[in-house]
Amino acid sequence: MGKYHGRPCNKCGKTEEEGAVFGWRNDKRIKAGGYWRGECTPCHTKRNIAHNAKYPEKQAKRGAKLMASWSDAERIARASVAYAISKRGDLTTEEMYGGLSHSEAVAMTTPFAEKRLRLEAETGVPHNIHHKLSLSLGGLHTKDNLEVISEKENMAMGNCWFEDEMNSPKEKEAEAWLVANGDIL
Repeated sequence: MGKYHGRPCNKCGKTEEEGAVFGWRNDKRIKAGGYWRGECTPCHTKRNIAHNAKYPEKQAKRGAKLMASWSDAERIARASVAYAISKRGDLTTEEMYGGLSHSEAVAMTTPFAEKRLRLEAETGVPHNIHHKLSLSLGGLHTKDNLEVISEKENMAMGNCWFEDEMNSPKEKEAEAWLVANGDIL
């Protein structure tokens, strides 16, 4: 994302000070009035959605080519990261991933996915990437909150949360936050 340049969005006319614009992009392919065209993130997203809808075959080929380049571990890591943010839509990406960007969260999750694949190959038993403090109970998708366990163990736990698993300072901080906000007693 480019640095905010002080001008209003070329589409909606809103400025960053009006609170509706969260980030700015400079599209260097298009010039408007001698300046690089600036769009707020929502307008840029709308334009991309309209473009993708207009050329679905092109987007499908592009997506398939990109996905074909991913390893099995990266595919699993991306699915885990996407699942986490879908469960905690109230948080920003950085909050959900402990200050990491989306791509950094995928890179952080990939070793867990590799371990999952290795254990499945060795034992023949399906495994999952498990959140120690469940996402539905306020857990985050961070390195300290992830582990690889068998699918059977994961399903048996459901949304349980075991206090004896609270070892790290981040987990204790999460517990304190949950208690303070009345989410757990």
